[in-house]
Amino acid sequence: MAKKGFVFKRNLYSKKFIDVLLSEHRYLILLGGRGSGKTNHIILKLVANTFEDGHVCIYYCRREFETIRRTTFKDFKNFFKKNPDLKEYFTYSESDNGSMTFKNTLTGNEIIPFGLDDPEKTKGISEATHVWIDEIDKCYEEQVTMINAVLRTPKARYLQLIGSFNPVVEKNWLRKFFFDEENPYEANKRFGNDLMVHHSVMDDNEYIDVEAYKRSLMLTYEGNQNAINVNIKGLWGNEENKAPWLYAFNYDKIVKPTLPFLKSYPVYLSFDFNREPLTCVASQMSPHKGQKDSFINHIKEFIGNIQLEEMCQQIKTTYPNSILFVTGDASGRKGDPTYSSRNSTTYTMIRSLLGLSDKQMNINSKNLDHADSRILCNVMLNQYPNISISKEGCPRLINDCEIAEVDDKSNLSGHLKKDRGLFQLDLFDGWRYFYQTYFNDFAKSVYLRIVNKN
Repeated sequence: MAKKGFVFKRNLYSKKFIDVLLSEHRYLILLGGRGSGKTNHIILKLVANTFEDGHVCIYYCRREFETIRRTTFKDFKNFFKKNPDLKEYFTYSESDNGSMTFKNTLTGNEIIPFGLDDPEKTKGISEATHVWIDEIDKCYEEQVTMINAVLRTPKARYLQLIGSFNPVVEKNWLRKFFFDEENPYEANKRFGNDLMVHHSVMDDNEYIDVEAYKRSLMLTYEGNQNAINVNIKGLWGNEENKAPWLYAFNYDKIVKPTLPFLKSYPVYLSFDFNREPLTCVASQMSPHKGQKDSFINHIKEFIGNIQLEEMCQQIKTTYPNSILFVTGDASGRKGDPTYSSRNSTTYTMIRSLLGLSDKQMNINSKNLDHADSRILCNVMLNQYPNISISKEGCPRLINDCEIAEVDDKSNLSGHLKKDRGLFQLDLFDGWRYFYQTYFNDFAKSVYLRIVNKN
C-alpha cells in the first residue's frame, strides 16, 4: 500500500486502519478501546506524511505541554525503537530537556510538539499542515477550535486535524460536535465529506495477543461494567465521580433543555477571574425566596480567553434592556492587571463598562472557604423549591457540576479539587459565588432547622 512519497510495508499496519492511513479528510477523529492501535497508526501516518515533497509541517498536541514528554513523545520514541528502518531517517533528542521535535533528514519536514494550555503560543505556530490532538476529550472546545483556526496554510496539498481518545464520557462536548445525533459512532452530517470517524477495539490490532490482553483488562475492571464498556469494547461511557462535591446535584431534576429569558426580571451576573479563561454565569430569580413557586434559573454562560471589555460587550448585546446586578470572585475587589488598570479594580471596570450604579454591584468582602460553600450549595440544591440550569445556555457549567469532586489530597475538609486542566471549574466558581451573595443567610437558616430537627 502506498501514499504519496511513502510505501506502507504490510508489517507496519493493521487492515482496520488502512482508511486512516490514506485519509485526507479535513477532520479525522479516532475513538475506541485500549490496545486498539489508534496511537501507533496515527504516528505511522504522520511519519509517512513527512516523506512528502512540498510543504509539510506537523504538530502533535495535548491539553498541557508539560505532559507531552512522558506521554505522546514517549509513544513516538517507542514507535521508532520498534521500527529502526524508519528511525534512521529522523533526528531527535532523547535528553530530558530536548525539543521533542522529529526531523526527517531526507525532506527536512518536522513533527513538532505543542501544548494547548496557552492560547498566546498559537501565534508561534507557523504554516501548519497537520495537527494531531492526543486525548482530545481532555480538551475544551475552545482549545480545539483555537488550534483548528491556525490550520489554514495555502501551501499544503491538504490540511488535516486529527483527534484521538477513549470515549470515557458520553456527555463530553465531542459527542455532540463530531458525532451523529442518533448514532454515537458515526460522523456528524453537518461536516459532509470533510469528516471521517474511525472506531476501533483491541480485536482490530493484529500485533498484540488480544485474548491475553483482554483477560488482563477483565481482571483489572472486574465488576465495573462501565470501565469494561469503555476500555475493552470501546463504547461511550459515563465517568463515575466517587467523591462528588455536589452530592445533592440531580441532573434529571435540575437540567432543562432550555430556559426562557424573562424580560421583566433582572439578570444576575456572577464573574470568576482567571488569566484564562474569563467566565461569567447569568441567572434570573424570583424576588420571593423559598416559597413554593420561587425559582432560580441559570440561563447562560459566558466564557473565553478574551478581554473584560469584550465579555461585557457580549453581555450588553445579549441583555440590552435588562437591569443587571453583578457579583463574583472577591479577588476582583483588588484588581488584576489582566483585567484592570493600575488605578481601578476589576469590578470598577465592570461597573463602568456595563454602565451600572453602586447599588447594582453586590460584591462579597471575601470568598467562602470550600467547606462552607459546599454546605451552602448542597442545601440550596436539596431544599430550594426550583433550581434549574439550561443545557442549551450552560453546557460547561453543567459539566463542572457533574465532575466537581472533593480533593482527597487536601487536609481541608470539603476542599474542592482544582487544577488548570480538567478541573478548572471556573464557571462553577462563578456559580458558587452567586449563591454566596444572594442565598448564604437563607441557606444557613434552612441548614440550622435541619440540624436542630435531627
